[in-house]
Amino acid sequence: MAAALAPAAAAAAARKLGGAHYHGTATFRISPVFGKPPVAPPVEATTKDTLTTTTDLWLDAEGRFRLTETNDQDGGRDIGFSGREIAVALRYGKLVRRATQEPEPTRMLEEALGAPGAAWEIVGRFASVATVPGKPGSYRLSKSGSPLVPPEPAGSATPGRRWRESITVEALSGEVELDATTRALVGFALNARFSARRDSPGMALPVAGGIDIALRADGIGHAEPVTLPASAVELPPRQRPVLEERALLSSTPGSGKDRR
Repeated sequence: MAAALAPAAAAAAARKLGGAHYHGTATFRISPVFGKPPVAPPVEATTKDTLTTTTDLWLDAEGRFRLTETNDQDGGRDIGFSGREIAVALRYGKLVRRATQEPEPTRMLEEALGAPGAAWEIVGRFASVATVPGKPGSYRLSKSGSPLVPPEPAGSATPGRRWRESITVEALSGEVELDATTRALVGFALNARFSARRDSPGMALPVAGGIDIALRADGIGHAEPVTLPASAVELPPRQRPVLEERALLSSTPGSGKDRR
């Protein structure tokens, strides 16, 4: 399951579907816990503790795509990839097109389909995976009674990821659906609640977190060709003046040159 949900694998398999439209929402929440557990509940979550992202991805049979992402922090982006050009705009910004080459388009496609893989990195080792009878490629997720060992040896994680070693999952449920032919991810749902500890200088801060993800593909094999929007403007060239060697030397401190 970890291999199928990894962003690189999800993007590569999605390109084999012959076109599709993905729609998904992903909510990640983490907030501090005050007092002594289990009596003290997590502090009331604020907008800074929670981020919800809505994604729409249109992918055609030739690998061209259009991506629209928005989040509840008033952020987002629009991306279009035509095969040779890419057009990018931040939310409320102008769509600007320019030439592109790999690995940039693939990296952006991986980011568009990356929420399930990101969630699995956090809570996947606590999940029990069972096949759904009569539905090839469908799996049911539930909380495992005995979690797997951490994905990284204890103490080897980078500081930004070390808190994951302390995760305890209280609840986990979901479903995964893979295309029977390509093994591409075509459906994903996950609801998980967990607690952990974030270390800071001189103290350990208990935190409570939650993950809610829903992703679904439709129109598989019947997608319309993707083109860049007519509103996309060409990236204007920038002036790059060439400075003379003598001018550079004369401006160097201690060069002894007379600049008169």
